[in-house]
Amino acid sequence: MTKDVKVEIEDYEGGEIVFEKRTKIYQASVKGFFRKLKDKIAYVLLTVFFILPFIPYERPGNLPDQAVMIDLTLRKYFFFNIEVWPQEAYYFIFLLVFAAIFLFFITSLFGRVWCGYACPQTVFSDLFFKIENFIEGSYLKRIKQDKTIFTKKVLPKKILKHTLWFLVSFATGATVTFYFNSATETLVDILTLQASLTIYFWTLFLTATTYCFAGFAREYICIYACPYSRFQGAMMDEDSLVVTYDDNRGEPRGKSHDENIGDCVDCHRCVAVCPVGIDIREGQQYQCINCGLCVDACNDIMLKLSRPIDLIKYDTLRNMTLAAKGKQAMSKIIRPRTIIYATIVTVLGSLLLFGLLFKKQVLELSVSPSRSPMYVQLSNGDIRNIYELKVVNKSYDIDSVKLTIKGMEDAKITISPDYKVQPLDEYSSRLKLKRNKVNRFKVFIDSSSYAKKSNYQNVNFIFNTKDINEVEKTKFTHP
Repeated sequence: MTKDVKVEIEDYEGGEIVFEKRTKIYQASVKGFFRKLKDKIAYVLLTVFFILPFIPYERPGNLPDQAVMIDLTLRKYFFFNIEVWPQEAYYFIFLLVFAAIFLFFITSLFGRVWCGYACPQTVFSDLFFKIENFIEGSYLKRIKQDKTIFTKKVLPKKILKHTLWFLVSFATGATVTFYFNSATETLVDILTLQASLTIYFWTLFLTATTYCFAGFAREYICIYACPYSRFQGAMMDEDSLVVTYDDNRGEPRGKSHDENIGDCVDCHRCVAVCPVGIDIREGQQYQCINCGLCVDACNDIMLKLSRPIDLIKYDTLRNMTLAAKGKQAMSKIIRPRTIIYATIVTVLGSLLLFGLLFKKQVLELSVSPSRSPMYVQLSNGDIRNIYELKVVNKSYDIDSVKLTIKGMEDAKITISPDYKVQPLDEYSSRLKLKRNKVNRFKVFIDSSSYAKKSNYQNVNFIFNTKDINEVEKTKFTHP
C-alpha cells in the first residue's frame, strides 16, 4: 500500500493564466458620442424585442392574430405574410449561413461592433448597469456600499436594485414565451396564474439566466463562454476598424503638469468605463468588445485639458503603423476579404428573399411507390402497386386538386381514403384537401396488361388546379 506524498508546486511566472478568480468590475458611467449611439441602438433593440409579439396581423383559421410567432405544435414559423413550413427547413439553414457570413463581413470592416452594440448579453448587461448606477450611484459609491451592505442606508438600495433586475429578467423570460404562443392570451394567463407548467418553467428558467448573466456574470460570458471572442482573429485583419490607443502621442505617461511627457495623463478613466475591465493602452486584447466607451472617456479628459481628442479612437492597425512611421493614413475598405464576404452576403440574401417572397410553392406534391414489397400479385393474377401520395397544401383557398393518372390504360385505380375522393372518370379523380394542412392519400393500381419486355413501366401523376399544372413521374413495377 503506497502512502500519500505531498508535492509542492511552485508558481511559474512565465505561464499563461487560463482561468483566474473574478475581480468584480465597478464600471463608471460616461457621456459622449459612442455612449449615446450605444444607448439608441439598445433602446431600439429592446423596444423591438418586447413589442414585436404584440403587433397584430390577421391570420385565417384558429391561428393567433400576431405578426411574428413560432408555432411548435404546427412546426411553422410566421413572420407577417411569410409562412415557413417544416418542409422548408432549408430556409433556416440559409438564414443561419447568411447571418454568420454577414457577421464575418461586419467584423472584417468594423471589428467586434456586434459585441459592443447589438449582442443581447451586452444590451441586457448595460441595462442592468444603468439600473445599478441610477439606484446606487457612481462606481466610487458602489465600492463603498459593497463594504457596508447590511446597513439601513445601503440595504434598501440593494433590495430595490435586485427587485428591478428580477422584474426586467421576468419580463424578458415571459416575452420569449410570447413568441411561441398567443402573446395577449399568454400574458393574461401568466398574470392570473393560469398558464401551463411549461410556460412557467421556461419563463422562470429564462428569468434566472437573464438575472445571472446580465446581473452577475456579465463580462465573464464574453470572455469565457462566448466563442466569438476567441475566433475573431480569423475574421479581422490589419485593415479592420478597432479601438486603438496612440502610444506615439500618449507615451510616456505622466501627470498633466509634468514636462516631457505624452498626452496620456494616466488617469485610468479609460479603464474605469470599460465593461470588461481591460486597459486599452496595453494594446489589442481579445476581451475588447469595441464598444468605444473608452474613446468617450479619453476625449472628455482631453477636452478638459485643452488637448487634441482621439488619443484613443477607432482606427486600423495599418494606420497606426503608418502614423508611427510618419506616413499618411489610408483606408482600405475594399479588399479581397470584404469583396468575398460582400459577394456571398449579397447572393445568399437575394436567394433568401426571392425564395421567401416570390417563389413559394402553394402546393407541394410528392408520389412515393411502396418499397416493401415493391408489388403484390393478387389472387386473380393482377399485379398491384401501392403509392403514397402527399399533398402539402400551404393555401387557405385551395380545397381540392384534380388527379389524372396516365400510362396505365386498362388498369384499375383505387384511391383512399375514399371519402376524400370524387371520381371524375376511369383515370381522373378530384381529391378533397384540407386547407393549410398536409394531406395524405394511398393510390392502388391493379393491372394485368403490363408490358412484358421490362420489369417496370412509366406512370405519370398529373395534378391540376386553376393555377397549377404539375406532373410527378414514377414507375409501375411488375415481374
